[in-house]
Amino acid sequence: MSGLLRFAALRLAALGTILFTASAIAEDTTLYPPGPGREVFIRICTRCHEAANATKLRLTRRQWQGKVYQQADRGAEVSGEELDQIVDYLAKNFSPDKPAAGLGK
Repeated sequence: MSGLLRFAALRLAALGTILFTASAIAEDTTLYPPGPGREVFIRICTRCHEAANATKLRLTRRQWQGKVYQQADRGAEVSGEELDQIVDYLAKNFSPDKPAAGLGK
């Protein structure tokens, strides 16, 4: 019986991974401006949530750094170099002087 339960747990875990991956892929990534750090941002940040959660914010570089490093402290699997790329990308494209998507240019 424990073998059957283990098999069921593995199948459930696999299904969860497939569904999680599908939801990350389904996100409209065209909303994110091209540039250095974009792909790292999308790849890392959509593992746990929609990237749009972050891009609704307009933060300073220092605030972005705090947010990004907070996610790493919560368990995001990311290297220090990738963290810096994400901070650079967010600070450049989603700072207080940038309008929110759909609110003008």
